[in-house]
Amino acid sequence: MIRLLSIAILSALVCTHGAASAEQYGSDPSTVRLCHTNAKGVLRIGAIHFIRGDAQKVDHIVDDFGFPALVLVFTDKGRQKLIAAQHKKIGKPLTICLGKKLLSNPILNEMVTGNSIHISGFDASESANLARLLRAYFNVSASK
Repeated sequence: MIRLLSIAILSALVCTHGAASAEQYGSDPSTVRLCHTNAKGVLRIGAIHFIRGDAQKVDHIVDDFGFPALVLVFTDKGRQKLIAAQHKKIGKPLTICLGKKLLSNPILNEMVTGNSIHISGFDASESANLARLLRAYFNVSASK
């Protein structure tokens, strides 16, 4: 009953706000504008746009739990952007968008200071397709 109520509220909000897509909401209607993006970049983490030269590798993998996932390995410049994207976000959601699609909106428990991130929650074909799109965008090849 609660799930059906949430879906009904979400549907009403999507209709009210027109241009927003259902993917932008996730399970929280307050996320309506999280993935509004501009021409600066396709991939956005927090408020930071990532561009060609910010990533050195994009892989589609099966994680330790058996689920499909994306792994993005950043260059030094991309790593600095990743750190900047996390500024003042501990304990808060850190939005990860590809264009207008919300890929993930995890609560950031601690700073990610390394040069890679792991994003899961996709089925195998979606994960593979997103990896292909990101490889093309960043102009990088798959790992061997």
